Amino acid sequence: MAHQTLTPPPAALIQRVKDLTPEWIKLLDWRMEWLDKAHHYQVPPQDSSWDIWMLMAGRGAGKTACASNEVGWTNLVNPNYRWLVTAPTSGDIRDTCFEGDSGLLNTIPGKFIKQYNKSLHELVLTTGSLVKGIPASEPERYRGPQWNGGWYDELAAMEYAKAAWDLSQMSIRLGKRTRTIITTTPKPIPLLRELLSREGEGVVVSRASSYENLGNLSSNFRDQLIRFEGTELGRQEIHGELIDLSESGILKKSWFKLFPASEELPHFISVLVSMDTAMTESTASDRTACTVWGVFRKNGTTNAMLLDAWADRVAFPDLRVRAKEAWLSPYNGIKPSVFLLEDKGSGISLRQDLQRENIPVTPYNPGRADKVQRANLVSPLLKDGFVWLPESKKQPGKPMSWAGSMLDEISMFPNDEHDDYVDSCTQAWHYLHNIGYLRSNLDVDVDDRRVVNNKPKINPYAA
Repeated sequence: MAHQTLTPPPAALIQRVKDLTPEWIKLLDWRMEWLDKAHHYQVPPQDSSWDIWMLMAGRGAGKTACASNEVGWTNLVNPNYRWLVTAPTSGDIRDTCFEGDSGLLNTIPGKFIKQYNKSLHELVLTTGSLVKGIPASEPERYRGPQWNGGWYDELAAMEYAKAAWDLSQMSIRLGKRTRTIITTTPKPIPLLRELLSREGEGVVVSRASSYENLGNLSSNFRDQLIRFEGTELGRQEIHGELIDLSESGILKKSWFKLFPASEELPHFISVLVSMDTAMTESTASDRTACTVWGVFRKNGTTNAMLLDAWADRVAFPDLRVRAKEAWLSPYNGIKPSVFLLEDKGSGISLRQDLQRENIPVTPYNPGRADKVQRANLVSPLLKDGFVWLPESKKQPGKPMSWAGSMLDEISMFPNDEHDDYVDSCTQAWHYLHNIGYLRSNLDVDVDDRRVVNNKPKINPYAA
């Protein structure tokens, strides 16, 4: 095969290269050296339209080195940039992102570093750009400063990931186009699942396993990895897979039944509103969860279908309004006949207010049983197929979007950061079981009026 003759570069380009200063030549040498040895997943997306680039990879895959090179390069070719670096804790920012073996200080050539303030987590480059670290453990510190872009290291390991993400993203607002780089080993937190659902819509995801970077790791690291092969931990920590825990929780996603969108809604015998309020009236971080259930007959059995669901942080005056709306709204022509409200915290005040307006609230006392016990006690009702969700007309085989949010959260319990829906659902199912609507061969009877194995059963829900 004949060798092709390369076309000489334009004279103008040759002149521009000759005009480069020594600093620019050193900067380009550093960049080309990195690109020459970088793995394919460590190179920025070729499509420049991305807003968020997430490298979701196993341990030791080179996530930190990738981000350090990109943050360094971006802030050196763009003078006076402002860049946020955030990680789970202050120690993580210092020990990994800045001072780690693959951190910014050991990646960016020293010639381009003007000043590093260890206590403030501030790195000033010779171009006037500032790289500033703020830990996710202190999300209120995101207020005030503003940035051209941000690097989120180990996003999935942040204790309050959603709060940290929301507050920090509002501060990334400088320039014509902002950039966000995420480097993380995945965990099935809601925020990560939400970002992955946006892949292709401003979010680009690169994936890699630990094995792809073994050449840069210790010789015996491979032997350590093999010990975890075939396990869920190995899939997550080695191969960077997002593990679906919806089938490993107490209330499994596959146990919920879908009511076909092609069928008309059934006639409901009764409609029940079940609400679990935040612990106190002034609690800002807790959410109130509300689910509405319609009781109907199908195939000779009595079932319950989810008719509405929402979970939100609601101040007490607005909570009264939303509670009244749930009570007064008809569902397929049937108005609720039961308003179930957990009798604790702000729920007590809400019950008293609603009762003054002649709304017959039924107080629910969970007694000594915690969330896990309550979920286990009523799980046979779900497993036996008595709980239904309405199917989406737009997405066959999936529940309505508002029902899907509840399903995602409750099926992840107790592995999710939110569990507000758990109380609302389990207390509704327990109540419907006790009044005789939902019956199942429960492994543990939740009705204290019955006898199990010829012995009186103490109801753990009793006060």
